[in-house]
Amino acid sequence: PQELQFDPEIEKTARAIRKATREAQASRGTVLTRDTPDCQGRTAATMEDEQVPPVPQPPRRTLGDYGRRDNDALA
Repeated sequence: PQELQFDPEIEKTARAIRKATREAQASRGTVLTRDTPDCQGRTAATMEDEQVPPVPQPPRRTLGDYGRRDNDALA
């Protein structure tokens, strides 16, 4: 496994990588549109798609759930 390195200027690095990618695609003739969502947009959309339906609430407890009815009866 490759060890990750700390990057104190992550925004600057990300901008440089995006610029290099954009220039490489432009040189190949591929047009990069601004309509493509950034990482944050994709993460939010992915999270919305992956939402699990809520767990149903347990049934309401009654006095009978806390103890048997014959607690006061003699053995």
